[in-house]
This record gives sequence, C-alpha cells and structure tokens, in this order.
Amino acid sequence: MTDIYVQPEFDLGKCHNCPRALHLLAELEAAEELAHGMADTMLEIPFDEIGNSLHEAMQPYIEQGMVVNTAGQHIESLDDVTTTIREGLLTHVEEQDQQADQLRAQLRGLLDTCPDGSLKMRAARNGRQVIVTMCMSGSIPDGEHCEDTHTTRSTQ
Repeated sequence: MTDIYVQPEFDLGKCHNCPRALHLLAELEAAEELAHGMADTMLEIPFDEIGNSLHEAMQPYIEQGMVVNTAGQHIESLDDVTTTIREGLLTHVEEQDQQADQLRAQLRGLLDTCPDGSLKMRAARNGRQVIVTMCMSGSIPDGEHCEDTHTTRSTQ
C-alpha cells in the first residue's frame, strides 16, 4: 500500500514547545497510525484462503447442523466466520478512530484556550541549572497537578 502524505491538522503556533500539546499530538498520531494499520491489515487478509482452511475444519460440524461457538459468536456457516472476523477488526478500527477523535478534541481545546503559549522557568543552585517548560492553557484547571513538563538540566 502506498503511503499518502497528509497535511498536519494542527498548527501548534505559540504552543510549538508546549509539552502537553506535543504529547497529545504524539498520542493522536499513534492512534491514527494504529487505526490505519488495522484497516490496511483488514484489507490484506486473504478471506478466501481462511475460508478454505476453515471449511475443511468445520464442514463436518456444519453438515451435522451443529452450531460452533467461536469467540462468543455462533457460527452456522463459513460466511459467519469471515463476517465475525471482519466485524471484530472493524470494531477495533472504530475504537481507535474514537480515541483519535477524543485526543483531537483535547488538543483543539488546549490550543484554543492558550493565550500566550507555554511558560519557561529557569533556576540554578549548586552549579546546576534547570529549565522547565509547562503548559499554560486555560483548559487545565486550577489546583495541584502532576502533568507533562519538559525539563532541561545542565551544569553551569
């Protein structure tokens, strides 16, 4: 399958070095990549070959009218097998798409409520300098949090 370049959906602008925005963007890209990979895999599955192999294994049971239970699904024909596999894969792709939609909404909310970009703080003690970058988006509520930060430490 040929890869297609997709124009980035988000311009991080003044939040280009915001750790929260960068982490959400990485999670979004991973979820989209997983969904696309699953969809590609689903299209490449040789259902005819699977059907032939399963036909040999299941034919005696189907001919006797016995229902075979596979992964919680009642299988009464070989078409049921391929349908069950396709539906299971499609469910996984849809779950990843929903995850990507949630991450997209979080990132959009983060960027839309950030007036000035991330905050960079610098401190030094005992010959060591620390620079911390953190998100200042209004979508992050007040209070104490354990959150994404980027920290750079160096010896002065």
